[in-house]
Amino acid sequence: MKKVCVDTNILIWYIKRQCTAGQEENLDKAAYLFKHFEENNIIVVIPSLVIAELLGNVEDEDEREEYFDYINSNFDVAQHDIVSARKYIELRLKLSKTNAKSYAKSNGVPKCQMTNDYNICSVALSSECDAVFSHNLKDFEKFADHQIPILTLDYVDVLKSQETSHKPINYDPQGDLFDDFTDDVEEDDEPAF
Repeated sequence: MKKVCVDTNILIWYIKRQCTAGQEENLDKAAYLFKHFEENNIIVVIPSLVIAELLGNVEDEDEREEYFDYINSNFDVAQHDIVSARKYIELRLKLSKTNAKSYAKSNGVPKCQMTNDYNICSVALSSECDAVFSHNLKDFEKFADHQIPILTLDYVDVLKSQETSHKPINYDPQGDLFDDFTDDVEEDDEPAF
C-alpha cells in the first residue's frame, strides 16, 4: 500500500476550498489529486502539526470539530514521536552544517516555518511515506535532504496527460508509486515533471 504525506497548503485547497487570488486552479487540482489517491488506494498521511496549522484560525468550535471528524475518518493522522524526533534531529543537524541560518535568511523563510517544515518532513519519513505533496517545493527539498520526493500539484498535470494519452498508470503494489520521480535522485536533481 502506497502512502503520501500532504502539507498544509494542499489541505487548505482541498478541505477548506480556500485560495488566494490567482490560485483558483489549485482547488480543482487538489480535488483531482485526492480523487486519484482514493481511486488508487493511496493512504494519505497528515502530520498532527499540519492539522494544527490548517485549523489554527478556525474560531467556531463546531466547525473545527467537523474538520477534525472529517480528517480523522478519512486520513491517517501521524504524530511527532521518538522516531520522527530522531529524523528531525538528523535533518536539522545536516542542514545546520550547510548553514541553515544563511539559507533561511536568503530565502525569506521564517524560523518557525523552518521548524514546522522539518517536523513535517521528519514525520513523513518516519511514517515511511513515498512522497510529500507541498506547494513549498524548494524549502521542502532542502529540509528533506532529498530523502523523499517532494511533489507539487504539477503532478496532477502528469496524471492528466497520462490519462489523455491513454497510457495506463501502472501502480505495482510491490513497486514504487513515484518511480518517474525517484530514479537515481541526486542532491542537485530537480523533480522530473
